[in-house]
Amino acid sequence: MPVTVVPADALRPAPAPVPGPAPTEARPRWPRLLAVAVVGQPLLLTINSLFHPEVEIEAASILQGAAEAPTRWYVVHLVAALGALLGAPAALGLRRLVRGRGRVLADTAVVTAFVTAALLGMAFAVEASLLRLVTTADISSGAASTLADAYTSTAEFYATGVGVLAATATTILFAVAFLRERAVPRRVGWALIAGTALTFVGPPGTVIGPAGFALVTAASVAVARRLA
Repeated sequence: MPVTVVPADALRPAPAPVPGPAPTEARPRWPRLLAVAVVGQPLLLTINSLFHPEVEIEAASILQGAAEAPTRWYVVHLVAALGALLGAPAALGLRRLVRGRGRVLADTAVVTAFVTAALLGMAFAVEASLLRLVTTADISSGAASTLADAYTSTAEFYATGVGVLAATATTILFAVAFLRERAVPRRVGWALIAGTALTFVGPPGTVIGPAGFALVTAASVAVARRLA
């Protein structure tokens, strides 16, 4: 009977495979997109406030400001409308940072943010188009004044005021939620509050408003780093 000779190497156990680097899961992009919205929203409003003509909240002053630079008036209000709309995704991003005691405040802030986006997005777009039409159309100054007076009695005009109040409440609510939960450094929360207060009291076209929005933007950059 033939005898089969097995090589000694064949009796040795096969070497264990060398473990390679563990596969890394791709990080979702949507937190980064929310972080972009968190910074982009106050940045666009800063641009609006920097280039907005100085006007008083009355028909004659608004008409004069639009008539002096109709294209500029149109652009800054479209920028403001886009900034207002970005407030909705920005609020969803900020909400992700609050998981404890400030949840009720943060949830309320999300609601007011969506109200702000709807009201100011619509109001700024209407104001941009209507005032540009009034100041560039071939109509008499009396007719332009009549249309401007009529505009200040519309729901869209009053929506601007309500939207500004809602926007102020949104930022304050998030800032207080951050401070309660220590989700961000305390100086960041207080910067949000201080900047928002300046934007609320600073009339359009003055240096107070841009300073406030710039402070909010700087604080938002610090917040967005925790999302990206």
